[in-house]
Amino acid sequence: MYKAIYKVQDQNIDSANNRLFTPFVNCYIIHSAILYVNGVAGEQDVDFVFNGNYTETKLGYDLSDDDSFILDINYFYIKENTNMFDFLIQNSFSNKVKSNEIVSKHYINGQFSLDNGLYKNAVMNFGTVLEGLLNEGLSKATLATLIKNYSVTSSKKGSADKADMDFIRNLRNKVHANTISATQDVSRQEAIEARNKLELILNKL
Repeated sequence: MYKAIYKVQDQNIDSANNRLFTPFVNCYIIHSAILYVNGVAGEQDVDFVFNGNYTETKLGYDLSDDDSFILDINYFYIKENTNMFDFLIQNSFSNKVKSNEIVSKHYINGQFSLDNGLYKNAVMNFGTVLEGLLNEGLSKATLATLIKNYSVTSSKKGSADKADMDFIRNLRNKVHANTISATQDVSRQEAIEARNKLELILNKL
């Protein structure tokens, strides 16, 4: 049995619809889960349900952006899911199936690596997820170039933060051969922050 713990970012609380943006739950074959709301435990299928990319709450009151949400997930193993990103990978991609496969596999492997203390591997995977979502034509463009061009790409009309993208890119660059000896290893906190920023990007891209 494996465990994953997520603190849902404030920007991913959809208080108008009493739900949380939680695409990461689709990575797992779940045994059980607890949702802590302001420190109070909620029971799966009683107080909340997973529905696609969202966790819908049934708490009897409306959510607030000031509420604190932590998901504690116990899972058997990761899923072999190759189409997690249908909601982002659209007709503008030159090869939707291939892009979805690449991004899905690296997203799942990134989450699993983080859950098991492989922090450098986690940020490598998260960086590849970002690159795969920005590189619609599967070109040889660098991630730095893709981020720079994000706001002017005709098919990208979202509001994802380039600073969040650069944070992930800079962490991923720690594994490059010409910099690895000059940098510290990726810490747990850095890997968690990279994951959190990626979740914000996925919700805004």
